[in-house]
Amino acid sequence: MRSLPIVVCLIIAVARTAAPQDRVIQRWLVRGPLPAPQDQAERVARDHLGGEGAALPNVEDEGWREVRASAAGGLDLNEVFEGQSTAWSAAYAHTYVFAPEDRTVLLVADSDDDLVIRVNGQRVWVNEVARGLGRGSDTVTVRLAQGWNSLLLKALNRSGGFGLLARLAPAETAGTGDLLLSTARPPGLVAYHYPRPTVTVGPLLLGPALSWRGDELTVNARLSLTAWGSKSFSAVDLVLTQGGAVVARHLLDSLAPGTPAEIAMDWRFADLRRAALGVAPLDAHLDWQGGAGRANTLVSADRLLRLAGGRIEIGSLQVDSAGGAVRRLSAALGVPATLAGRSLDLLAMGLGPRTRYAVNGNVAAWREGRVELCAPCGAGDSLRIEIVPEAGRPIAMMPGVRVREAGYPEHADGFGYARALAGRARPRSRRPIRSNGCGRWAATAIPLWPSVTEPLTLRWRRRSGATPCT
Repeated sequence: MRSLPIVVCLIIAVARTAAPQDRVIQRWLVRGPLPAPQDQAERVARDHLGGEGAALPNVEDEGWREVRASAAGGLDLNEVFEGQSTAWSAAYAHTYVFAPEDRTVLLVADSDDDLVIRVNGQRVWVNEVARGLGRGSDTVTVRLAQGWNSLLLKALNRSGGFGLLARLAPAETAGTGDLLLSTARPPGLVAYHYPRPTVTVGPLLLGPALSWRGDELTVNARLSLTAWGSKSFSAVDLVLTQGGAVVARHLLDSLAPGTPAEIAMDWRFADLRRAALGVAPLDAHLDWQGGAGRANTLVSADRLLRLAGGRIEIGSLQVDSAGGAVRRLSAALGVPATLAGRSLDLLAMGLGPRTRYAVNGNVAAWREGRVELCAPCGAGDSLRIEIVPEAGRPIAMMPGVRVREAGYPEHADGFGYARALAGRARPRSRRPIRSNGCGRWAATAIPLWPSVTEPLTLRWRRRSGATPCT
């Protein structure tokens, strides 16, 4: 079986701001506004262009016009279509991208509201969402073919603001500096080009919260596989290994080109930490009819640390109810090494102060929506939590757990704010913000869990190009 290239991309699970090596798309061919139905599914699926899967527009084509986005890439479609109604409408934005060879890049995009993206006619991204235009909330792995490629964005407006944004970011060492952009259809281009058959793996998209069961922290994650080329792949076999051991295996009957297939699975936090540090990488082994490949699947340290510093769901929470009312909540937990040395609180705002709380048989007090579980906590400590809700009071939110001390999310964001404010804030206000972002936090004083976050934090800083604190 011949071996074909397989490409892996690490996509940061936070909205990317444009880096110097990113290629902002500023010139577009735009068509619209086109009436769109209010039904969500129909609005997104409908071909408002009458051939969006085969579009190769040119500057002279009827209905299309060339427009320019801002320096950051934001395109205000209300301004473009000034004087026309844009409520419940669709607009298309198109450009051509030249690659000197087959290349994988990250397409960072945003929209107000819904967004559909096609590359060489293949639908590679759909995000059904009501939102304002951001800086780049969506990131998708894209495989460009050698030569000219078609990039088509469809933005769907509900009401109010209407816009889109896109830029190309490096996913390989080749970068994006030699890519060419053109709104005019290249001479001789009459059909789409496709890259040689290959599969991209990534990103590993971590779920919204960690789950605590017994003495383990876990998180649900989705791994995306995308086939590239002109034809579908069949009999795709994915095997994930870590430290030489098989940790997951999935069989897919087929993969349609350009359409990501997502595989959901649960992971232990400790294993993802080892992968993020590179101590025990996650290796993806792929076989399909006619080809094979192998790649390292990287994990975003930033996203992992943000999850660890946020609300932790109690996955093993037992609920006793009678007559439609919750009579008792309970959980038996063991403190994992990751949380050792920190103070843990039960998040109980949704239960209220009149609910009865007990930890290890001792009555615990409700203070401003929190109930202390242990402070500091020791690795392996047992936590028996018992909760008797206030009679007649509906439970607005099930309890969770959170580390009390300030951690990575607060201080990483503080550092980001400091960088954004540098040179614009007055000295007396700039200094405290800078102290939150740098100072001793990355090394000793404020890490969420020193043995866990320090190496991950430093690794993240090196990857993101952030200036180390001194």
